[in-house]
Amino acid sequence: MSNFKLTPTLTQEQLDIIDAAALKILKEIGVIVPHSDILEILNSKNGIEVDGNIVRFEPSLVKENIQGT
Repeated sequence: MSNFKLTPTLTQEQLDIIDAAALKILKEIGVIVPHSDILEILNSKNGIEVDGNIVRFEPSLVKENIQGT
């Protein structure tokens, strides 16, 4: 028998809260990208702000690219 316990799934409201928080982090805080070649590519894209090695993404850009997968 397995030692794993099933946990309840998240409600739609909880998923929406997580989604909003993730988009806020990507827009306001950003992520560190330590590769200069990638930073150069991202710097030329609309909806992306490059500040040194920190990259911030507009929520609409993130949503479009997630939905396209």
